[in-house]
Amino acid sequence: MTAGIKLVFDTGELGKALREVRGVVERTNAIPIYGNVLIEAVAGEPVRVVATNTDMTAERTVSAEILSPGSFTIAAHRLTDVVSAFQTGSHTEIATEDGAAVVRSGRARIRFGTLSPGDFPRPVQPEGATTFTLTAKEMLQAIDAVRHAISTIETQYWLCGIALQLRGDRLYFIALDNRRLARQSLPAPSGADGLPDTILSAATIEMLRPVLDRHNGDVTIQIDKNKARFSAGGFTLLAKVIEGTFPDYSRVIPSAPERTVRFVRTALDGALGRMNVVSEGMDRKGRLSLRRDAAIINLVSQQHGEGAEEIPCEYDAGDIDLGFNLKYLRDAISALDTDDVEFGFSASNPIAPVLINSNAAPGLELVVTPMRA
Repeated sequence: MTAGIKLVFDTGELGKALREVRGVVERTNAIPIYGNVLIEAVAGEPVRVVATNTDMTAERTVSAEILSPGSFTIAAHRLTDVVSAFQTGSHTEIATEDGAAVVRSGRARIRFGTLSPGDFPRPVQPEGATTFTLTAKEMLQAIDAVRHAISTIETQYWLCGIALQLRGDRLYFIALDNRRLARQSLPAPSGADGLPDTILSAATIEMLRPVLDRHNGDVTIQIDKNKARFSAGGFTLLAKVIEGTFPDYSRVIPSAPERTVRFVRTALDGALGRMNVVSEGMDRKGRLSLRRDAAIINLVSQQHGEGAEEIPCEYDAGDIDLGFNLKYLRDAISALDTDDVEFGFSASNPIAPVLINSNAAPGLELVVTPMRA
């Protein structure tokens, strides 16, 4: 550690920077340096705040008064908690002395142990990467439209994330598990030619979401066969991509459904929400009974009894019952920020995949596989 470092931060800005990067730091680490955040100050430049684990490195720049430059590492979660407890509008001073870092704000003074910045891992950046930009808003919307379908089965690790695929003039975000699929398409951005099929881990997605939500500008994306790098508003995330091949899902998406039914989305979402209250855990099997101009949602729970609700719909074909996990069905409905929703399904095979979409969201396709009613 370089002795005599002294930095003065706006407390709110330092706290924001720490909260944005500490998500990659595990609370318990067998290797102590992975529990620390690197703070690196060079005269005339913003201070770098960096956190890392074996799969991801998050970096945030923050303005500071650099009274004496240098670098050191300090406990990530403890520092974040301490700075977050300081008074809003105050300043926080961090100074190194005698092999430690002293953090001061107002009358508070907290002493931290430090580890050498020379031991802090330096990640390898992407090489020969495909580079393009998306707005933070459109990337967040694409992620949020599909992430409900990310698999949580760790043995199927290639499904535990969101796939990015370039096909023709469209960029696709896809998530898939054993019972559902979600695919959002965007116009292919300039520079995306040559993008390799990529699977971003669920952990990468969860690190990106709050940053995208706060950022109003563009996100620069760099992807090679091993890593993805995202840069937005002073924040950078470098992450390993998931190794493996995302399955061919094309046959899961119905191409020409035999029948369709239309709902007012808020009415359907509300009814599904009320029926889900009847159950808990995995006990969410329900039945959607379609009748002319009306649908009845039924759920029977062995623990909590039963419930039923009728809602209007646009349907003029024969009666049919479709069985669903009602949580999965509501997750899909919630991904559509539209006034109406359409189901396309097979009348001859009631357990064939059901296509859920809306004319108001032409780039989003949702698929839920029914259960036996």
